[in-house]
Amino acid sequence: MLRIIELQRAQIGIIKALGFDGNTIGWHYVKFALVLAGAATVLGISHWDRARLCMTRIYAEFFHFPFLSYGPDMLAVAGVVAALGAQPRWVRCIP
Repeated sequence: MLRIIELQRAQIGIIKALGFDGNTIGWHYVKFALVLAGAATVLGISHWDRARLCMTRIYAEFFHFPFLSYGPDMLAVAGVVAALGAQPRWVRCIP
């Protein structure tokens, strides 16, 4: 996300010169990240069961696990929280 903001620095400067504040521009990038995360979530939920079964079969055949347990991916939850927490930093980086 920071790379996209760095590439669009000139356009952001023009928008700020037209009178938009940093919070409005920052909120635009947060909405962009949420749309991408939402699309990935929809795809992940819709294809999760098939991928889970295929990957489990592959891992079980290769590693010879006696059993496998499933649970929520806390790393993904932490990533969303970190992305939302980084939004004020994005606003400060904008010229």
